[in-house]
Parts: sequence; C-alpha cells; structure tokens
Amino acid sequence: MRRGPYGAGDAVSIGNTGKNSCNLQRITSTWDEFSVTWNTQPTTTSINEVVLSESNFTIQDYLGVDVTQLVQDMVDSPVTSYGFKIVLQTEDPTRSLAFCSRDFSDSSKFPKLTLTYSCSKANNIISIHTPESERIYPNPTTGIINVKLEKDELLLDPTVCICDLTGKQLAFYNLRMPTTSFNLTIFPQGMYLYKIGTDNKLFSHGKIILQ
Repeated sequence: MRRGPYGAGDAVSIGNTGKNSCNLQRITSTWDEFSVTWNTQPTTTSINEVVLSESNFTIQDYLGVDVTQLVQDMVDSPVTSYGFKIVLQTEDPTRSLAFCSRDFSDSSKFPKLTLTYSCSKANNIISIHTPESERIYPNPTTGIINVKLEKDELLLDPTVCICDLTGKQLAFYNLRMPTTSFNLTIFPQGMYLYKIGTDNKLFSHGKIILQ
C-alpha cells in the first residue's frame, strides 16, 4: 500500500499533529463504497488485526503487510467477511493516513493483495460430502439453480449467499430442504460467486455462470 493524497494530481502535504498509527481489521457486515458514510460504516472485529505503524514521510509506501491470519479468518467465515478496514488508533480530525485507491490516476499505486495458498490447506477448511458438481447445479445455468445438502448439514440452518465477483452480497437464501431451487433470472448474465454454509462452517463455495 502507498500513502498519498486524496484524488489525482501531484502529492500534497496532509498536516498531522499526532501519531497516525492504524489498525487493519476485518469487516463483518455489508457496505457499499458509493454510499457508506461515517454514520453508516460497517462493523469490524479486532481479532487478528494488523498494526500499521505511523508514517515517517508525507509520501510513503506500505509494502509487505502480512494479513495472512485475517485472510484465513475470511476463508473460515466467508458469510461474515466483507473486506478490510483501516482505522486510526487515535481517531482525531488532526490526524490522517490516506491511501491511494483504485480511482487514483496512477494504477501502479493501487492497493494490492497477493494470495499464496496450498490445496491441502484449502481441503481442510471445507466440509464437503456431496461432490461439488452435484452441490449446486446446473452450472452453467439459464436461471434456475438447485442447492443440495446432506442431512447433517441441514440441521445447522445453512444459507446460500450469491455475490458478484467483488464479493458484494446480492442475494441471501435460507436452505430448508435437502434440495432447494432458486431463480437467478433477476440478475444479468455473467459470472457470480456462491457460498453455502453457516456463520461458523463453510460447506461449499465457488462460481456460478448465468447464461
């Protein structure tokens, strides 16, 4: 991550009168980047938060921030994970730590998350009885999808969450039957993400292609 000014153009100095150390936390509720405000900001958890030390210069890169445990928490609890939030340790109008966003004029300064994973670890965090090809079908689909659960999974009051490719939740359905059908024709054709499980256990996740 790179510290810098808001908006495009040349860097400008942002005055601080105190330390601007921050905590990087996991967001636990939905939010919309185009409408979120201070009063409607989403909830976060301090569990496994990462500390960003105070800046030493007006323009400064924050590289190699280790968010491994935060990402693992997102994998373990996908239905309560909605990205990262950077919070000043001392929230005061005279302090700031501003980062270039994806709207910045120089794309080389966009925030970047690099993931490294192994298949063996991924298999340990997903409880799958039914083959993936039979878990949610047909896939691709022209609109109607079927979600299949095992009897022991159904006892846990699971849900299926449909998201866009950015992870934004679009639909949320309760699963009450061993096989439940849903109509996705309300969405445009394209690729979507799905997550099946509970707050504490992920049964399955993947992509759906709507034709």
